[in-house]
Amino acid sequence: MEPPRKRRRKIRPTPAADDWPLPADLLLEIVARSDPATFFRSAAACKLLRRDILDPSFIRRVTQHGGAVPSSVLAYLHNRRVRGRSHNRNIQEPWVSLVHPATKAASSFTNGNLASYVSRHGFDVLRRYEPLTSRGGLVVLRRRRSIPKSRMAEPTPCLCVFNPVTSDCTYLSNPPIIYRRYCFDQTYILLTEADGIGCPFLLLVTDLKFFAAEVRITAQAAKASEDGGASWGPATSAAHHGDPSLLLQDEHEPVILHGGIIHWLLITDYGDQVLTYDIRTERLGTVKLPPTTCRGSQRLIGKSPDGRLMFLAAKRFVVSVWVRHSDGWVKEATIDVEQQLRSLNPGTSPAHMRINFERSRERSGAVLLRVYRERKRRRQSPLIVLDLETKEMRVQKSCPSLLFEVDLLQRLQAMKIFS
Repeated sequence: MEPPRKRRRKIRPTPAADDWPLPADLLLEIVARSDPATFFRSAAACKLLRRDILDPSFIRRVTQHGGAVPSSVLAYLHNRRVRGRSHNRNIQEPWVSLVHPATKAASSFTNGNLASYVSRHGFDVLRRYEPLTSRGGLVVLRRRRSIPKSRMAEPTPCLCVFNPVTSDCTYLSNPPIIYRRYCFDQTYILLTEADGIGCPFLLLVTDLKFFAAEVRITAQAAKASEDGGASWGPATSAAHHGDPSLLLQDEHEPVILHGGIIHWLLITDYGDQVLTYDIRTERLGTVKLPPTTCRGSQRLIGKSPDGRLMFLAAKRFVVSVWVRHSDGWVKEATIDVEQQLRSLNPGTSPAHMRINFERSRERSGAVLLRVYRERKRRRQSPLIVLDLETKEMRVQKSCPSLLFEVDLLQRLQAMKIFS
């Protein structure tokens, strides 16, 4: 008797790699309606869709206001993770929280993906370092003084340039000029590749001194190298003779234009000016501002969306936006914020209130300000975010933390198309 024959399973041919269970245009539409993390994963992993995803018209569609991917996000990088209000002591607040824009897509990326990523990959760095300044998606960190050298298993560098999105770190020593006797008021300024400096970043430490009719700067720069390191170059000095009684508005950060030209807001007895420093020519200069009767805290310089120097002045509850062109200053917008402030502060009369600018952010188009009541004891008023594009205002929770921006549009445009 013959043994029973084994049944052979039919082998079905596998579908070709080009065959999609769904049409490509439908998949593209699904990607356009997804969250930012899914959008970037699709662009990074899917060869057949990547060319269509990185098409400029498609990027404009998904990054417009209310799209799947915010063009940029403004977030807090907290100095320390504070324990939550829950009774469970193991629950901790994240290192990162969203500031602007207040959209579902921005919240999903910042409070969800970015916050969890930084908690996993940046914990060790942020535990040993504290935020100092930021720009262009990079953060300058300084070693915490609370960590004595005796507890360190190995020598810890004094400074670190940290990328929260990729967790890349570049470590540096302290700049030599801080050990000079006459350099005691240093400011760290970070420039990135988007500033046209020809390298991933350049960290500049400056010491400005104002005399009767002269301002003098001492600067030293550390430039990122191709091997991922950075080292300090020689110190340089420059002087500018101008109007007497120059006064630097310290609480406002400098503005950097393309090519590495740094701008500081000044207040003088002869009208407001902007002090400039070109990192390439190592020269100081000044730029006159439009005439205004506003107080120092009611003036702010920033950077327009097209990369020009911008000046904001608040007279009562009208914010004037000036942009500097080749032929001078041009007033490009006037924003009346009285009605919005009434809705944000119901029951409070704006008759004796004034606007105080705090800072502006070039990528997100956000201006942070506070409203104080005149002739009253100055109290910590709520932080308000003004969107210069939509002209809308909202109250934002204020934190003693560092603000940093992530330019998602620039990251999309930098991705390469598969050949």
